[in-house]
Amino acid sequence: MFRHPLQHFFNHPRYRSLALSPDGSTLAFVCDADGRFDVFRQELDGGPRRRLTQLTDQEDAGALAFVSGGLAFSTDRAGCELWQLQLLRDEATAPRSLATRSDTQHLIHPRAAHPGGELLAFAAPGAAPGQMDVFLLDTKDFTSRSVASTGAYLLPGTWSPDGRYLLIAEVSAIDQIALLVLDSSTGVLTRVTPANHDAVYIPGPWFPDGRSFLVATDDGRKFGALMRMTLAGGRTILHETVGDIAGLGMDAAGRRIAIAAEEDGAQRLRVLDLPERRLLDTSAVACGTLCDRWNDELFVREDGLTLFYLSTSQHPKQPMLWRAAGLPPEPLAPAMPAVVTQNELIVPDNVHFEADDGLRLQGWLYRPRGTGPFPCVLFLHGGPLAAVRPDYAPFTQYLLSRGIGFFAPNVRGSSGFGRSFARLVHRDWGGADVADARTAGRYMRSLPWVESSRCAMMGVSYGGFLALSCLWQEPQIWAAGIDLFGPVDLERLLRNAPTNWATALAASVGTDEQLRARSPLHYAEKITAPLLVVQGANDPRVRIEQSEALVDKLRQWNTPYEYLLLPNEGHGMAERASSLTVFEAAARHLERYLFA
Repeated sequence: MFRHPLQHFFNHPRYRSLALSPDGSTLAFVCDADGRFDVFRQELDGGPRRRLTQLTDQEDAGALAFVSGGLAFSTDRAGCELWQLQLLRDEATAPRSLATRSDTQHLIHPRAAHPGGELLAFAAPGAAPGQMDVFLLDTKDFTSRSVASTGAYLLPGTWSPDGRYLLIAEVSAIDQIALLVLDSSTGVLTRVTPANHDAVYIPGPWFPDGRSFLVATDDGRKFGALMRMTLAGGRTILHETVGDIAGLGMDAAGRRIAIAAEEDGAQRLRVLDLPERRLLDTSAVACGTLCDRWNDELFVREDGLTLFYLSTSQHPKQPMLWRAAGLPPEPLAPAMPAVVTQNELIVPDNVHFEADDGLRLQGWLYRPRGTGPFPCVLFLHGGPLAAVRPDYAPFTQYLLSRGIGFFAPNVRGSSGFGRSFARLVHRDWGGADVADARTAGRYMRSLPWVESSRCAMMGVSYGGFLALSCLWQEPQIWAAGIDLFGPVDLERLLRNAPTNWATALAASVGTDEQLRARSPLHYAEKITAPLLVVQGANDPRVRIEQSEALVDKLRQWNTPYEYLLLPNEGHGMAERASSLTVFEAAARHLERYLFA
């Protein structure tokens, strides 16, 4: 059994965001190769990547978009999620701030630049709480103006090739997204799908005619589909999937479409040859994670070259190129840890089990090398509209090297399994989802190689809420627990939610009666497992008072705990040093109590 220190598994760059230049020659991306997330660019015909920014301490880059003569990108400071816009003209000059207000969010899309290059569409708060309007920023004189406002949460999508029309998404809830079209020549905003309709429409690229565009939708169906929509109201289904669609891209000629298709707990690259209506052979591209639910994009050049991120259980996330049917993808830059080799990493098993009500659930099961029996960790993902996939998980691989198994189920409410599956947790946080987590624990403990008396519960964000719920409902079962950024008080979660997603959150969590009855804070005295609590000091979603209230209860009831407060982080870990600090503490916690 290999015994690398924890740092070796984390010794790789992390990536986020992707943008392709209009001429298809250059890729821009965000990477923390030097410890923080900076902006890089790389020519696709070869040559080393070049770092474009030297962001200050506690500042990180986010989304990207090529504009005329430069690159627009967003930055956040210390996890506050108040994304600001900056413009980088060239590598010799410092970025210029484009933000109109430093106390609000500014959101952009990688295809949000006008084809002329001088205008950039972005979203920023409107007049009412929770309202986001769409603005146009002139990158020459740095003035901006509001161009779309409906009183709802709007996000800019993609421009038509002639620059006349802009697709805009209107988010009523996480599972209700409508589409509007802005005619920039007249200022007229037109709905192309009904408002508050029980469906999701995700805007994609435009076809070369400038009057039709690609969307991903689940309207009237169990799973996702690609649809061509026209300004005149025409709709044509181009391809249907067996799961959700996490992302898509299309070449400028409208001949080839790349899809990040969710299939049984993993994402796979699917490439559709539109004229022939057939899928190309992408079997040489491993399954894993290609898109973080519309936060990463896929791009297709006119020569068919497809660009995307890929993370698998044996390869960290990195930008990839796929050239032709039957060929494996080519990495743009090495991403493997410098010391850990591929054959040392364990590939998980895709397993299925039944919930209490007979619902079929899926999960990823990692077994250490050896005969066992082994202690095991049950991990619950955030969201709830998210999923665990077989991507690179450095902490998981470290635990496996220490003889600790790992099971990551996708309980009801997870993304990737269709609309009805995702909605099963709607207004039922702490109900059937917790029952699924407990069922997953029983399944894990029933495995012959798992030592059932040495099992731990671990969750992040919403998954932290589920983990704490299991810990108080089954105190005799769990030997240890870890809560990463998890809410413990649902009433407080809604009361203090950021205005930009408070409405959608309130519509999905539960009834007023359920909020207090299902909050783990009010049952903290029943938690007996030693608990590690991790909190970002600047977390705008799960405020610091949530974790402090839990810690006060644990102290009052003499429950063993460790409280780790990250001073420069929000709802997650942007700094590489923070990740190491958190997972070193988590490793100590698990090894102490699972091997006691």
